[in-house]
Amino acid sequence: MACPYFYPTEPFTATGKKWVGKPELPLGDGYTGKCLAVQGEEVVPPDEFIKEYCNYGYALRCPRFPEDAPFHGFKYALIRDKGKTLTVYYILERERHSLDHGSIDYDVESGALVGIHDNDIVNQQVLAYAKAYLAKKQAPYHRGKAE
Repeated sequence: MACPYFYPTEPFTATGKKWVGKPELPLGDGYTGKCLAVQGEEVVPPDEFIKEYCNYGYALRCPRFPEDAPFHGFKYALIRDKGKTLTVYYILERERHSLDHGSIDYDVESGALVGIHDNDIVNQQVLAYAKAYLAKKQAPYHRGKAE
């Protein structure tokens, strides 16, 4: 699950950084970005936070995570690929219970969301998830491994 305060901006590897032993990640790829855990404050987390808390797993152990957070993590899944439109399902959780869920469409041609959530982080994470899906879909494969 991605941290509910993580605003992804670009793929981790696009910055020239390496992620050795990268696990399967909730947003489909590892991302750099901003931590918005403290209201009115944007922080670019260090790489170890990006890998350990922001991109992967429940972020409750993160020292920046607010005790009174309304959500503990966000989950995403692609439920439909119609070629020109992707439908991404989201679940917003607290203590492993769903508090909000629904779907958002992503228009492949424009790169924009069709119908947005009222939480900007959810929208940005859906964009990241859709872009990671498309990148994997278009990546060349050789014997089951990306080249």
